[in-house]
Amino acid sequence: MAIDKNWSTGMIPQPEPEPDDRTIQRVSSRIVYHNQWMRLREDVIQRPDGSQGIYSYVEKPDFALIIPVERDGFHLVEQYRYPVSHRSWEFPQGTLPNGEDGDPAALARRELAEETGFRAGRLHRLGRLYPAKGMSSQAFTVFVADQLEVGQHSREHEEQDMRQRWFSRSELEDVIRGGIVTDDSTIAAYTLYLLSDRNRTSAQCFRPCWIEPAVTGMWPTVYHHPASRSRLSRVSGSGPGRCRGRLRSQVTRATRSKCHAAPWRFFLRG
Repeated sequence: MAIDKNWSTGMIPQPEPEPDDRTIQRVSSRIVYHNQWMRLREDVIQRPDGSQGIYSYVEKPDFALIIPVERDGFHLVEQYRYPVSHRSWEFPQGTLPNGEDGDPAALARRELAEETGFRAGRLHRLGRLYPAKGMSSQAFTVFVADQLEVGQHSREHEEQDMRQRWFSRSELEDVIRGGIVTDDSTIAAYTLYLLSDRNRTSAQCFRPCWIEPAVTGMWPTVYHHPASRSRLSRVSGSGPGRCRGRLRSQVTRATRSKCHAAPWRFFLRG
């Protein structure tokens, strides 16, 4: 499986805080409980005013979340989540066993195959998020998997009742709006996907444009390139002060001055 390093979200990752940025200082730390999946840590802390207190939080291995994309839709899995006592539709996700650390991309490949049986021909890294900063140091890395090949899943014993289903984009958004999908990591990852998809579409859309005089029409008109899958759209103006919004952002200053003098047609790559 290849990792597409050219995939770009146009988003700048937030840097880790420098020691001087930490307004709460750790005085001491101890582990009050641990098992093979997690540790509960309790720290004595000192606040900016010098007062002390206790901060308890959970340490768990970082996990990978995978968005399996196919036919302009997505594969999700459903499983029973014991802490909240209900079943949950989610993107495939998981950690390495026994608190191990490893390469996030390798973990993503492993979890995708384990939960769905899919093997991805391409894997794209979207970003890194924290699902519960106030109570846990755990983070997760979001990947998009495509060019899927069907295989046999190898689910863990706790996942024996897991099932999977393909959702179209509109179906997924409907179940999110309807409160059926409530997993925060899934919704956050989907938001990251939408932002990435919009940035890539915009970057493609605004590469070289063809500008030619319009034969008919009184006002500047914006059309998508004929090869575009997007709808035909029209932007109207009524003089120098009305060559507005989308038109103003898509053409250069020199071209904007021309659009005041005569009707123009703008063909945009989609």
